[in-house]
Amino acid sequence: MRKIIVVMLFFVFGSTVFSDEIVTLLSGAKILIQDNGTWINIDIKKSDKEPNQPILFTFRKTIWGMDQDSVKSSESDKPVYDKRDKIMYKGSLQGSLVGLSCNILYVFANDLLVRTKYIFTNEHANKLEYQADYIKMKTELLKKYGKPKTEKMVWTNEWYKEKPSEWGNALALGHLTEYAIWETPTTKLTLYILGENSKIEFATEYNSIAYDGLEEAIKSAEAVGDL
Repeated sequence: MRKIIVVMLFFVFGSTVFSDEIVTLLSGAKILIQDNGTWINIDIKKSDKEPNQPILFTFRKTIWGMDQDSVKSSESDKPVYDKRDKIMYKGSLQGSLVGLSCNILYVFANDLLVRTKYIFTNEHANKLEYQADYIKMKTELLKKYGKPKTEKMVWTNEWYKEKPSEWGNALALGHLTEYAIWETPTTKLTLYILGENSKIEFATEYNSIAYDGLEEAIKSAEAVGDL
């Protein structure tokens, strides 16, 4: 009996309500993704058919290695940015993280999904509120994944180090960078906040472990081809 085992990470924060979706995997097999989080392999014969199995997604309703068309079919909205190697949507997180608006980025290498990202877009007049958002997000990730593999605060200029009330300004000036890294069998997850020229970038990035290095290798090959 043919079995399909998909062991991936499901990121609950970005889940929304979708209708049933048919997605074609890299193998050519088609699966029906249902609203209740289960899937059915609709290509196998009736005699081989197995009961519905829960599918655990890498990011939202996608898995590493999906092609761009399959990823688009997993989202209900149209992308606000659509290029050969990147597509992006506007969205927001749900549950305990309601209020965090974000851009949802999918990155492809050779039409394979290799990297994804939540880029948070909330703006605050008080720069310290960005760090509050970072702490809020980190708290939720700690609940789900436990203690991070790596967690650091990096000071390139210690002028504000002993003044926690000024850490928001330290971030905006590029004096401070904070990040935490988790790893699962399939995914490296990095939460980070940093800044430069009074602008702060706050994001959660997911990288495929299986396709690690593919994005850079393709870019290098294309650069050499242009010589």
